[in-house]
Amino acid sequence: MTHPAFGRPAAVVWVLFEPARARNSVNLISRVGCSMPIEKVVVVWNGEGPVPSYSSELRVGNALVEVIKGSNRGREFGGYQDGLDHLRESAAGGVCFVNDTAGVHNYLPRFFVSAFVRAALRLRNRRGVCVGHVDRALQTLEIGGLVGESWIRSNLFYLDEPALRSLDWKVYAPEINALVPGAFPQHFFSDALNPSMQVRISRWLFQPGSKSWYAAAPLTNENADFMAGKARAVLQEYYLSMRLSHAGIQISRTDMTALQLFWLKLINGIGRELGILK
Repeated sequence: MTHPAFGRPAAVVWVLFEPARARNSVNLISRVGCSMPIEKVVVVWNGEGPVPSYSSELRVGNALVEVIKGSNRGREFGGYQDGLDHLRESAAGGVCFVNDTAGVHNYLPRFFVSAFVRAALRLRNRRGVCVGHVDRALQTLEIGGLVGESWIRSNLFYLDEPALRSLDWKVYAPEINALVPGAFPQHFFSDALNPSMQVRISRWLFQPGSKSWYAAAPLTNENADFMAGKARAVLQEYYLSMRLSHAGIQISRTDMTALQLFWLKLINGIGRELGILK
């Protein structure tokens, strides 16, 4: 079935780590589905233990909901890949990827979701597009020979079918994980990783502050393995946008106005300072 504005319905791949975050994600996906017709939701359970029994009872509008056990490889990107593999390249309307942290560690008001869907409606299937919240660096970033100065936040983003085809339906690139061996603080990064990228990730993960990761902490022998997993996820986020740009896919921000973007940054900044958003 098609939609007059959107065409073929989209699919959603939703990676769930914490059952307590499920309701927040359902609300977020439902808001997306108010304007973007959703045909199927693949819930990838990436938490500890078996799939929670209630997960199979979750409903997101009229969409078909399937729950699968994730492989727990590559954190959210491995989960996204598990869900995409489950769809078996059948998402002609594109795929909206959602991590259960979306709206938890950052505030995503209704105007953001509306602007996200509007951008997807406006741009999909032109020549391939990735839509989401775009962050920009003050320097050129380099990973594995690819470069970029901006990237899509990976907790909520949309890829249309041409964009997925350009990636050969692979949003997860396990080969770059070797850039962060991470076993010991003394050899956390591979020498093959650009030094400026090593500094960038170190500041984000190991120097607690209002502009750092919510769980930032000094690197120690005890947390090196955990931090390595997060550092690899950060590289995956950057690298996905680099791969898309290299393939000629448009990286597009949401259709928020300048005033809305200002308020979103202000609200999230205050929330971080007050400890409401972590």
